[in-house]
Amino acid sequence: GKPYTLYPAPNYTLCTDPDDKVQLTDGQYVQEYFWVQKGTVGWSGYYYAVITIDLGRTEPIQGFSFNTAAGRADVMWPQAVYVFTGDDGKNFHYAAELIADHEGPSPKPAGYRVYRYRTTALKTKGRFVKFLVMKADGQFMFTDEVEVYRGDPSFLSAAYAGSPIS
Repeated sequence: GKPYTLYPAPNYTLCTDPDDKVQLTDGQYVQEYFWVQKGTVGWSGYYYAVITIDLGRTEPIQGFSFNTAAGRADVMWPQAVYVFTGDDGKNFHYAAELIADHEGPSPKPAGYRVYRYRTTALKTKGRFVKFLVMKADGQFMFTDEVEVYRGDPSFLSAAYAGSPIS
C-alpha cells in the first residue's frame, strides 16, 4: 500500500489504466494471462523502467521481490532488476540485483510462465526503494507486484555499503 512513482509512464495499452499508480503495492497478484490484466503495469518500447517506492520513513529491509511473466508473444525475462535504497529520495545505495541474487531456480526460457524474483538474504535499510528494470531487447516489461520485506530493527544502525549514486 505504499506510494510509488513510475518512469517512464506505463504505455502497454492492454493493461494500462489509471490505477497503475497504486497496483504495484496493493498485495494483489493477477490471475490468468498476465499482460492483458488491468492489475498489471506494462511498458513497450523502452530499455528500462524505474519504480521508486516511498516507505514513509527509513525502515530495516531484508529483501525485495519483483513479480513478472514471459515466454509468449515475444515477451522475454528482464535482463536485470537492480534495487537501490536511500533515505532522501536523491542518493541511493546498491542493495541487490534480483536476477542474479534471487532465491530458487531461474524460470525456464521456453513457454509462458509467471515468476517472482525474490531475495530475503539482505541486511539494509531505506525510506526510498528504487527498482531499475532492464531489458536488452527494448520490447516489453510487465509486473503486477513489487514487495519490500521488513528486516530486523538492528539493520537501521548499519551503514550503507559503498558510495551513494545520485
